[in-house]
Amino acid sequence: MELLGGIKMKQIHMIMETETHHKQWGAELNGSLVSTAWGRIGAEKLQSQTKSFGNPIDAEKFFVKKVKEKTAKGYVLVSKNW
Repeated sequence: MELLGGIKMKQIHMIMETETHHKQWGAELNGSLVSTAWGRIGAEKLQSQTKSFGNPIDAEKFFVKKVKEKTAKGYVLVSKNW
């Protein structure tokens, strides 16, 4: 899967820092599962959720959709694995 200028990713960590927001969001694609975690930067514990899909293609579509949504909201890429 290619995102953000052709970078291939299965894991991503993004942040959004403004005067009023200091948030982080991350996701990992693993077969038919997409795990996400989010919360304030520096928080001891993040909220998390894992979604299961019927097949890896649907999971990948969801992963890509969420990354695009976060990018549109102003989150920026911090780290990636490909």
